[in-house]
Amino acid sequence: MYNYTNQTIFGMKNDLERYAWVGWLMFVIVSSLLGDTLILLGSIKYRAFRLHNIVVVFIQHMAVCDLIKTFSDVLPNLISSIYRAGGENKLLIYSRFFLTYYTSTASSLLIGGLTLTKLLLLNYPFRVGYASKRTAHKVCLGIWAASLYMPAIHLIVNKDDVIFDYRNYNFMYRYTSSIWKVLLPVSAVLILFIPNVIVVISTALLLRKARSAVKEKNKGLKWQGIITVVMTAFVYTVSYLPFNLYFILEPHLEKDPESPGPFFIQFYRVACGFVIINVLSNFFVYSLTVASFRQFLKMVARLIGSLLLCKNPNERPVRRSGADKKESVTGMSTYNYREAMGMSEIQATAGETVRRESRTAGRLASSVNSSHKPVPSSSKDPDRIRVISDISAYCVL
Repeated sequence: MYNYTNQTIFGMKNDLERYAWVGWLMFVIVSSLLGDTLILLGSIKYRAFRLHNIVVVFIQHMAVCDLIKTFSDVLPNLISSIYRAGGENKLLIYSRFFLTYYTSTASSLLIGGLTLTKLLLLNYPFRVGYASKRTAHKVCLGIWAASLYMPAIHLIVNKDDVIFDYRNYNFMYRYTSSIWKVLLPVSAVLILFIPNVIVVISTALLLRKARSAVKEKNKGLKWQGIITVVMTAFVYTVSYLPFNLYFILEPHLEKDPESPGPFFIQFYRVACGFVIINVLSNFFVYSLTVASFRQFLKMVARLIGSLLLCKNPNERPVRRSGADKKESVTGMSTYNYREAMGMSEIQATAGETVRRESRTAGRLASSVNSSHKPVPSSSKDPDRIRVISDISAYCVL
């Protein structure tokens, strides 16, 4: 086995190559932070995923896993690539190694669970379809707990085998202990082989189910959920192909101790770059396959655009005759504001109820207290208050 801690042999000697690697990591970090945050915001607060509740729960846990991996793996990898070092603090080294292996294992198991769950929902809709969100969260928590095995067993056997790999500026494991002759095949089968087989077989059966539905012209089949799950599994499988290919071929290739070939350096680096695609791919997959999520993204984009064009959010509205013709802070009527923001798809029902009750309460209060001092116009205008609260809520974006 090569000594991958040798920076002279395995480090990035070409600045262009290092800049490309750093740029790729920066793109992954930004895409993951924005994409996974929007996934969680849309699925939890605005119900932007009109899919089965169990599928949505898996989507949420996968987004959380990607965010953890971004902060614990990709971001430290970026810093190490810039400074060309892994650090000397043992606690940080072990923590980084632990979280890298933990999130990678959890991501594989969650995707396997997602594909298997979707297949069970199609084949046993009355048994699985009525499971609650709480049950789905318990299943996902069980997956998180099972994922602890892989990083924990590495550190328990021999934590000194954790080394810094200059090929991709990350930490790896050397497997020098003799006990790994038994543990490594068992761990690989339980944590790596079985989840990948589940993903491939479940995806193939989902495609077969979809094909038979096309022949039978089954209009009741939920195509959106099937396409989403199949695309997620497809991207995961493709992203891991170069990495798995490396570990299959690596033991059988001849190694020159003084001059390792490009397969052991450049190909491995590219394979690691492909694996990171999983951190950012889900956002793009959902944007292409889930119509309600696209509508949510349009709402966010329009709202951000309106905020950029709005000079003064606290500007007083221009009054017109009739309650529905009041100008909002953006210069549009309340109805046009909702339409332009895309709120008719996600928030119209709740928003109209709140506005109707507010207007009714305002009329009753004004009729009863007509002899009292008039209330300032900003307090009597529930539509304006609602619009300002909507803008304030979205300012965090």
